[in-house]
Amino acid sequence: MFFQGNEKYNCATYLRLSRSDGDQQESNSIKNQRALLNDYMGKHPELHKFDEYVDDGYSGTNFERPDFKRMMQDIEKRNVNCIIVKDLSRFGRNYIETGRYLERIFPFMGVRFIAINDHYDSAEENDDKGRILIPFNYNIVADLGEIQNLTVQAAGIGNNLNQIARYFHSGGLASRGMLEELKRCIAEIRELRQEIVQLGGVYRGNSKTHRK
Repeated sequence: MFFQGNEKYNCATYLRLSRSDGDQQESNSIKNQRALLNDYMGKHPELHKFDEYVDDGYSGTNFERPDFKRMMQDIEKRNVNCIIVKDLSRFGRNYIETGRYLERIFPFMGVRFIAINDHYDSAEENDDKGRILIPFNYNIVADLGEIQNLTVQAAGIGNNLNQIARYFHSGGLASRGMLEELKRCIAEIRELRQEIVQLGGVYRGNSKTHRK
């Protein structure tokens, strides 16, 4: 780990807002997020702000965000060993990727993670077996453009399968080419299913706790 046994933390306060995620301007505004984070840090003397990172107008469905990348660079440089956010949805809305950071990447790098409104602090949230407990209390939001693209692909596969079915129903004989086409369609369906899972995350309802 990069950091071990520290009593004081160099913190990154991370703020994010995106209309495409359905964020409510009043409650999740950058200004309100900043006030909440600064107030929290003021009540915890062991937390020292290294820098503020703001991705205003970037979706939480992926991590291709300029200030998120800048924050990760500062973590790699060992300038930051604690991240503070308003809640988990500010950090990310993709269940799989968010879980990967919280369960694997940040523990490996010795980074403490705090989500204030979710009452989550990685320095405290462990069960009796030492496993990290992560509450996911937000709805997963997928990219609508990606969903539309997947829908078009699925429709094309369906048309191919319908044509194959009509061929067999009319007495057509199976050929190597026809069987290969069936295999290709099945493989594409499986790939589409995996893409959908990655887009939306493995959603099991609100107020669930994910155990590592």
